[in-house]
Amino acid sequence: MAAHSAVAGVKEYIQAMVDRVSGMKVLVLDTDTKGIISMVFSQSDILKHEVFLTECIDNEAFFAQDGDKIQHMSAICLLRPTNKNFLSLARELKSPRYNEYHLFFTNVVQRYHLEQLACCDNHEVVQQVQEFFADIFAI
Repeated sequence: MAAHSAVAGVKEYIQAMVDRVSGMKVLVLDTDTKGIISMVFSQSDILKHEVFLTECIDNEAFFAQDGDKIQHMSAICLLRPTNKNFLSLARELKSPRYNEYHLFFTNVVQRYHLEQLACCDNHEVVQQVQEFFADIFAI
């Protein structure tokens, strides 16, 4: 029964996250959060919430698309609060590809990481930053 509760809890978190943002969305994940989401949502379930694209911030190809702006989509970033992810996110915010960014972290975010992101958000595209405690693989 406890495993079912973990699955339901993570699914509820993710549904709340994607439903807070209206319109067409891209889901930006890291390798771990990609696994977390795939345990509780199918691709067709995600599409029902207007998530039309999934990107992996760990992949260097994510940054190879430098000139490709997709201004009609909002980015929902679900990331673990690691140094690597903050560096990658800071790089993305300096030259944003999407209209707006909604940042969700799977655990506690250190203050200096928030300050780092704020300094990189010169285009003022970050709309919200939240901690969603879903740093588990719900089976």
